[in-house]
This record gives sequence, C-alpha cells and structure tokens, in this order.
Amino acid sequence: MSKALTLVAVVLLSSCGKKKDDAPAPGSGTPAPTGSAPAPTGSAPAPTGSAPAAAAAKLDCDSVFAKALREKHFAGAKIEDKKQAVDFDGRCGIEGADYTADITVTCNDVVSANMAETLKLTKEGSKDMTDLVGVGKGGVTAPLATIGTQATAWDDDSNCMVMVMITGSKKADTIAITKDLLATLPIK
Repeated sequence: MSKALTLVAVVLLSSCGKKKDDAPAPGSGTPAPTGSAPAPTGSAPAPTGSAPAAAAAKLDCDSVFAKALREKHFAGAKIEDKKQAVDFDGRCGIEGADYTADITVTCNDVVSANMAETLKLTKEGSKDMTDLVGVGKGGVTAPLATIGTQATAWDDDSNCMVMVMITGSKKADTIAITKDLLATLPIK
C-alpha cells in the first residue's frame, strides 16, 4: 500500500511541479522565478470547459481544514501546518494520543486533469483499493499497510483533490472526513 501512496505522490508532484516550472509569467514570455507571486492578470476568463480555480492564494492547514471540522473529527489533538513545496497544496499533520492523521487538499488544474491516470496507477498499485460511490469524483479508499485507512476523492465543483490518511488505534471514519472536506470546497 505504501508503494501506491508513493506512486500517487510522485505522479501528482511531478505533473504539478512541471506545470508550475514551465509556465511563463503572464505577459512576460519567460518563466516566473520559483517562489514568486504570479503577475496580476486582470479579469481574464477561465478557459472553456476547465474546472473553476479553487484558490488564488497559497494553501495551508488553516485554509483547507476548518476549525469546526477539526473539533468535530479530532477534538483535543495537536494539529499543525505541514509546509508544502507548492502553493496549491494545503496539509495538516494531526497527532492524538494513539493515532496520527494527515489531511491534504490539492487545488490545481493539472492535478484535476490527471485524475483518471492517478486513479489508474493507484488501483494498479493496490489490490485493496475500492471505489467510493457518492463521494466526490473518483473517490477511493483502502486500508493502509499498518493499522489505518485512507480515502481520496476529487471535488465535483472545483479543481481540488482531498486525501485523508489515519494510522493508529483511532477509529476515525476517513470517508466521513473526506465528505466533510469536500463540502467545504471550493476554497474562497
């Protein structure tokens, strides 16, 4: 199972990193330096048929995992922002007395466009992966190699993907957490 998770991470980061590094700054014709803010684009319309942009600012734990959801699912746990290499990932590390959890929300057109390929590779990497009916687009779940579970799904209304992983003895419902996170999207 850890091979499948590693494979998903590699596919997502390589496709997203490539898109970000190769994209020229609007109007400049040259690539934007890494870490720089994009140049203002005015009111350019979104390309026809594309998912609406979910977040213009850098995502972090606070923007992707609302306080009400933290209290509902992980009351009393230590929750911290996990810095990401790219602006379109927001990640929370959660540590309880007998469990750890990782909540990641990725909002990016390339990630959204690669949903089918990511699901194919994920399912090939794990025979335990099962489809989640009625949980976003492309929802899947699987037990983790150690005690725990994971769930992944893409939002119906934005370019965001949610991944929830919980290990340890906490009997948290990764599917319910995934549904709750999807209900908060798109991020404003």
